[in-house]
Amino acid sequence: MFAFPLSSRALSRRLTRTLHPTSALAHRGLLSRYESGQHLELNNDLATVNYQKAPDFGSVDGMYNLAMQFLGQEAGGFAHQFGVRYLEKAVDLNHYPARVALAGCMFTGTGRKGRKDPDRAAQLLTDAAVQGVAAAQYQLGQCFVYGLGVTADHDAAQRWLGKADAQGLELAGNALRWIAEFSAADETM
Repeated sequence: MFAFPLSSRALSRRLTRTLHPTSALAHRGLLSRYESGQHLELNNDLATVNYQKAPDFGSVDGMYNLAMQFLGQEAGGFAHQFGVRYLEKAVDLNHYPARVALAGCMFTGTGRKGRKDPDRAAQLLTDAAVQGVAAAQYQLGQCFVYGLGVTADHDAAQRWLGKADAQGLELAGNALRWIAEFSAADETM
């Protein structure tokens, strides 16, 4: 039997109609279409509804994306706290970008307990930085510059910022130049 290729719109409709409770692949395809608006109406509500099914499929990326959807809501509100819980679940499953996002919540005091915890945030960043996550390396370098959750240590700051810079993170290169200028100005005084 000769099969005609499905158009993107027809594929999206078929994915929507045939989602089986165990079909993680179909869910991921549909989610990416909702998020990008690709041949579907851009619909964040439907994307969120489908992300809520991600934990059932064991999709750690889906949990992370769901958390980020909810973290965009008002800080301290119910949706935000729901997002923090999903970040914590993703962290428990070793999702390193979730560690970086949860560390941000801990630094600002928008975690579940509603208080700042820079020590825990620095530990989350260290775990992700060791695994090579450039954003974590940059943020950990900043922690060492300012002594947030760790003892201020400019050598450690330069080491972590250098690793992030080596991965092409422009902010890290800017921070390294700033540290060099600051150190040079400090020596002339």
